[in-house]
Amino acid sequence: MPSFLDSKFMQARHLIIGFGSTGLSIAKALEHIGIAQINAIDSRDNPPHQYEIKRLCLNIALGDFSLEAAQLLLDECDYIWISPGVALATHALQDTLNRLDITHIGGDIELFGLLTNQLDNNNPRIFAITGTNGKSTVTTLLGDMFKAAGFRTYVGGNLGEPALTLWLNWVLDKNTEQYLDKDSDRDIYKYTYQDSHQNDNLKDIPIFVLELSSFQLETTRNLNIEVGAILNIEPDHLDRYPSYKDYQKTKFKLWEQAQKLISNQDDLILEKKLRLQDRPAFAKFTLQHIKRAKNTWYLRDISIYYENKRFIDITKIPISGKHNIANVMAASAMGLAAGIYPEAMIRAIVNFKALPHRCALVATVNGVRYYNDSKATNLPSSIAAIKGFDENKWLIMGGITKDQDFSILKKVLDKSIIKLLLIGEDISQITQYIPDFIDTKYVKTLDAAVEFIYLNAQPLDVALFSPACASFDQFANYNARGAAFIKLVLKLKQNIKN
Repeated sequence: MPSFLDSKFMQARHLIIGFGSTGLSIAKALEHIGIAQINAIDSRDNPPHQYEIKRLCLNIALGDFSLEAAQLLLDECDYIWISPGVALATHALQDTLNRLDITHIGGDIELFGLLTNQLDNNNPRIFAITGTNGKSTVTTLLGDMFKAAGFRTYVGGNLGEPALTLWLNWVLDKNTEQYLDKDSDRDIYKYTYQDSHQNDNLKDIPIFVLELSSFQLETTRNLNIEVGAILNIEPDHLDRYPSYKDYQKTKFKLWEQAQKLISNQDDLILEKKLRLQDRPAFAKFTLQHIKRAKNTWYLRDISIYYENKRFIDITKIPISGKHNIANVMAASAMGLAAGIYPEAMIRAIVNFKALPHRCALVATVNGVRYYNDSKATNLPSSIAAIKGFDENKWLIMGGITKDQDFSILKKVLDKSIIKLLLIGEDISQITQYIPDFIDTKYVKTLDAAVEFIYLNAQPLDVALFSPACASFDQFANYNARGAAFIKLVLKLKQNIKN
């Protein structure tokens, strides 16, 4: 990809595929650097942001990519910027993708990487996280750690604001003397640069903490990552990739572009990859209780240790589940690799709040703790949540299974499950793999499941809503599903008060 100072690039015809938030951020970034010929297509007849896109583009085409209007723009483009929701394997795109040089095909993260590499000095420091599960929590917590240490920090990517929106914010803000987090929910560190005595020589360099999905990594080749973490790899998005191996290869692209690698020692796929490649991990983390390990975060008694130094007691971690202990370790490993003082990291941890619909405690009703894990739209996410609680559990699961292989439930479900309550449409794909000793009941709806638990659970039990399935049989999305669960639980609590 040529420099953005190259007149050929500036005068080329750029085509954006997809009008979502990411596509809009690409259009705004291209306009900002002075690209005049921007066009866009979207397979939907009424996509979001179409009016803003129209303002930024010379031409747009809506509807199937095989239609004449879209094909004309595809045939004439010199560069393609493809939104992560659009698969590279889309049939109607193949002629154009085959015609263009690979360096003329990118996504928002590729463009972000190229833009942030254009400066002679003070290039931003980039920290990237991927994995099948946990990446949003780790990304947000690491961002909080940087903010606690007084750094100008931008957090997003696949989470919250698109990376190019963050880049534009930085371009507009970079002469500002003070940084305050614009997200009021996480605006807990009111630091100016002068408030922090840590790393004063780095205080003017912005920090970008990015969650990256496999879809984004597909088209990313030029991201200069200072520290990159792969948290875990489990089967997911297999409708997008030819094989599980292809999904793994896409995830590994993050490490290929990182200076320092952070890895999960408990993940066999990651351990195998490290053995086969020439580069070791800068640091690892594990939930195993061990005496000491070099460059490793681990458990000893009730504390997290790094090498032979105690870091924090797990009782001080405000988010629930063993998987969240691993998430804290991952963020801490990245923070230490970045040079954040431990005091700032610990301050961020103890003040951290669970992200919405991610194994978040809703309320305690009659001594029973109700957890909302509606974001668990795949089986690996739910397995992590189930394993995260040692207590007796009432488990709510079900929805649209997305043809996942539920056979692993035979190994995961144990006698700590008091009762499995199934909801939603695709019941048969789940029930055939439930062990005989698990007491199972099909209740169909979420409100029926919550009511059943309320009437039968005992104090100190855990009620875990972790569906392992998509929501669109009964809800618009996982947010709506989680909001419904919260409303049901809070209504129970209110009824008791009355």
